[in-house]
Amino acid sequence: KTSIKECNLSYNTLVEAFQKGGIPLQEAVSAELTKVGQLLRREKIVEGVTDYQYESEETEAGLNQINKLNIVASLFMKVGDFSKLVKDEFGALKKQMFTAEEAKLYKWAGSANRLSFLLFNYFVLGLKVRKTFEQSVSEMKEGRKVVVCIANTLESAFDNMKKDFINNVSYELGDSVTNDFSSYCLYLLNYTFKYTQEIVTSVDDKGEPIMAKVSKKLNDNKSEFEREMMNKIGGAFQKYFAEISTTRVGVPISPIDNIRHQIEGAGFRVGEITGRKRMLTFDSDDLSTGILTKRKIKKTTELVKEFNENKIDCLIINQSGAVGISMHSIPTTDSNGKIVPPVNVIKPTPPDSL
Repeated sequence: KTSIKECNLSYNTLVEAFQKGGIPLQEAVSAELTKVGQLLRREKIVEGVTDYQYESEETEAGLNQINKLNIVASLFMKVGDFSKLVKDEFGALKKQMFTAEEAKLYKWAGSANRLSFLLFNYFVLGLKVRKTFEQSVSEMKEGRKVVVCIANTLESAFDNMKKDFINNVSYELGDSVTNDFSSYCLYLLNYTFKYTQEIVTSVDDKGEPIMAKVSKKLNDNKSEFEREMMNKIGGAFQKYFAEISTTRVGVPISPIDNIRHQIEGAGFRVGEITGRKRMLTFDSDDLSTGILTKRKIKKTTELVKEFNENKIDCLIINQSGAVGISMHSIPTTDSNGKIVPPVNVIKPTPPDSL
């Protein structure tokens, strides 16, 4: 379906030519097709393969990462201790205040353990910010283009975090946000207040009650049960809240914005193909706090076109943003006028002919 069909080679000969030519030939053909507006799809099995270089635990960077992990583990243990307290008090109080049948309608639903996988997904991505920035800038300084691929934008963190957890006040656009992983641990602490209650919503044709499960939070203080619970656990919550909120992990809650800001600060142009609507912007190189800002979303086709035409040096994309797009790169020249291949080329034996 492209002009490759005009090469007048049989299928087997064409395949053999590309095998011999390797990546250099693929890049050369890709660039030529891009110039005339023709797209291609190239796939490579990458399952279980990574070029990411993990830090050795014997290096300063490795020890720093271990220290951050220890801090997060200690914060999660505080959340776990409070979670157990809430669970125990919840079970005891509902037996005290309600009959056995009524107590069955109340179920605690605030176990933070169910969110532990998110906790460490966020944490691991945050740990990779420095390495991602350094490797990206290193490649671009060599004249190559970079695509930073992430599994998740983590935008939901902005929904989960609160400007004021105690009074349940959410962040709004323009607010200053603490860009530290401890903020997510505060969300987990607040998550332990969740419980459900089954209530009668209507009756069926036989006059039997139709029940529905309603999600509630103990710190809403809307019922006698909730007020009694907060009397029992409120002091412990204040204690753990103060300990977590005054701790700094040193891992960003919005890694994608740290990466973008630092790459732009190094003088390169960055585009983003994701569906997120909010982002953090920074007034300086101090990335410990950011301003919650509405993200200007550009059409994917425009960003891909700009990338292919070398008007963007780096693209940040997530899994959904990567669907159905074709990105290439036209070779550029370095300061000495030498042509630089757009990717890190592994040079096999060149083919005798196309």
